[in-house]
Order: sequence, then structure tokens, then C-alpha cells
Amino acid sequence: DVAPQGKQLIELPELPQPESAGQLWLTVRVVQPNATAWSEAGHISAWQQWRLAENLSVTLPSASHIIPQLTTSETDFCIELGNKRWQFNRQSGLLSQMWIGDKKQLLTPLRDQFTRAPLDNDIGVSEATRIDPNAWVERWKAAGHYQAEAALLQCTADTLADAVLITTAHAWQHQGKTLFISRKTYRIDGSGQMAITVDVEVASDTPHPARIGLTCQLAQVAERVNWLGLGPQENYPDRLTAACFDRWDLPLSDMYTPYVFPSEN
Repeated sequence: DVAPQGKQLIELPELPQPESAGQLWLTVRVVQPNATAWSEAGHISAWQQWRLAENLSVTLPSASHIIPQLTTSETDFCIELGNKRWQFNRQSGLLSQMWIGDKKQLLTPLRDQFTRAPLDNDIGVSEATRIDPNAWVERWKAAGHYQAEAALLQCTADTLADAVLITTAHAWQHQGKTLFISRKTYRIDGSGQMAITVDVEVASDTPHPARIGLTCQLAQVAERVNWLGLGPQENYPDRLTAACFDRWDLPLSDMYTPYVFPSEN
């Protein structure tokens, strides 16, 4: 027990180092064990977290002797491994479909996304009859971000020693002007995992886009979301230490707030 305004020194034993690659964190929480007039039992009054030094892992991943099979047609690149199959359209350069067994996983292809519904901060002081041309949403409209269309620059497929590599490049243009160039690689390895790398160049004379990412519609919606990283509390990027680093698991419905008007989440 620690008296009010008191101090207590707790010496930790030597911490075991993880044998595999990973991060080591020390988390200290002040938890109310019993309910009080102002809190429920188990309420966390305060917490702090420190990232500790960890040894670099020298363990090499085990090499797979299985290589995905690449099939090329006039219209598509198809990659198959076990019960998984990926289809890339050579005319659009998009991942158009994925199968697990005979079940399709996508309703729409995976594509770049540079826009979003405007938020209050994007609209600024604009009103229906008095538009502020300096508002972010008006600058995006004027620059053609909402009307930009993709022109395919590259779509190639290569079989590597342990994987199949799809390489694409798109120029996003409006009225003959290139706003963004998006270069992507899709690496499908012998374990059936696909790693996507995206590199986007933004024209120096166009406003920074509302977002840079990828979007698609999934055929099946997962009921839960789990990840290793910062916590789910609503936060701005400049307040990284306000969220705890941990392994999280939540219902999908808890991952957003159904605001009436588009808002950051």
C-alpha cells in the first residue's frame, strides 16, 4: 500500500529477452480493484508505458520450397497456391479478385484512394451561399482530386525463387495533368501470404490529398478486428503516446462511431 502523496520503489527482476524478433514493452497501470463512488471495479486510473531495449534477432525465416503457380493470359495474371487464387487484370493493373476455395473474397477491385467525404475542418468557414475557396475541400475540387482517373503505366509479373511478384504503376490524371503516381508491388510467397508495397508521388503543385491508401469492398465482413499496435481510442497522429501499444481485439462495431455527419474516427 502507498499512502496518499507517498512513494514506493519497486525493483523489477531481470526481464527475459524474446527469442524471436519483436518489441519489448513495460506497461504500468494503476487499477482500482474495488468499485468506488466514482469508478467501477477494475477502472484504470492511470498508466504509463516504456519501450525497452531488445536484442536484434538473427533467426532467418525458414525457406519455402513451394512456389505459387503463375498463369498468364491476354487479359489476366493468375497466381494459384493450394486453395488460394489471385487474379490481376492486365488492362487495369488492379487486383480484381481473390478466391479461398471457391469463395470470392472481393466485391470490387483493390485500388488507390486519395479522397474522402469532407469533414468540418475540410469545409472550414464555407457556407452554402458563400464558399471559401481556401477551404481544403474546395482546393481538392479545384485541383481535380475527385475527378482524377488512373492511367496504367506498368503491369508485369515475375516468378522469383520463392514467390511471384506483380509490379504495377498508375498515373492519376485530371485534364491532362498528372496529380499522383502510384507504384505497387504484390509479393505472393510459398506460404500463401501476399505482401503489398505502395509508393506514391504527389505533384508539387497540387494540394496534399485528403488521404493516401487503398480501398476495396470485401465479400465477407469479419465480426472482429485484431491487431498489434496502438490502442483504439480516437486520437490524432501527433498524440501517439496517448494510446497504449498492445495486442487488441474488438468487435467491428466498436471500431467506428456512426456520426450523422462525416467526422474523423
